[in-house]
Amino acid sequence: MTPVLTHRLARPDDFDALLDLQRRATLGLNGGHYDLDAMRLALEEVPLLTRDLVDDGHYHVLADPRGAILAGGGWSCRAPGYAAASGEFADTLAPGQALVRAVNVDPLVARRGLGSRIMAIIEDDAAANGVRQLSLTATLPGKPLYQCLGYRILHPVEGRLSNGYIVRLYAMEKVLSPNTGAHTGLPAQGASGRGLRDDAGQGGDCPAA
Repeated sequence: MTPVLTHRLARPDDFDALLDLQRRATLGLNGGHYDLDAMRLALEEVPLLTRDLVDDGHYHVLADPRGAILAGGGWSCRAPGYAAASGEFADTLAPGQALVRAVNVDPLVARRGLGSRIMAIIEDDAAANGVRQLSLTATLPGKPLYQCLGYRILHPVEGRLSNGYIVRLYAMEKVLSPNTGAHTGLPAQGASGRGLRDDAGQGGDCPAA
């Protein structure tokens, strides 16, 4: 039987597991797009996932029946830790704007719709908290998924590592519709505990991230 994944908010004691998930996702899903030695360096130099993102209460995870976290992602109104590397974000955002941050899926369950589900949860939570526009910085393998979910490309972004390697990225954004928030019924300051099956189909031509 297909396992049911539990959706919950990340807790501070999840942080090490989330860092491990980020490392596995970065090294396991970026081959063919970026140099993996450069990705290892990026994990050391660029703080993609930071404790404040979890502490703010808007970082969501999907966990299997054993409690292992298989996917995660969140949103924030804070400038991300990688802002200095990309030069992309100001210290503050306009009212109603927020950033999608640190969306990761375990490579062992990639292309089963978990990335799309996390994004739907993020959008619902953000909309419930008054956010009307979400921005993100997409990796090359992530860009097709975000486009399929309605994010538009603003412009290319280049992140430079200490060894001179240029990480090619894309700044993207989406204006949330008035109906956003209907998928999961999230309250303004919390998350539902509903089960999510990890074999959910992905409609149309969207990649099942």
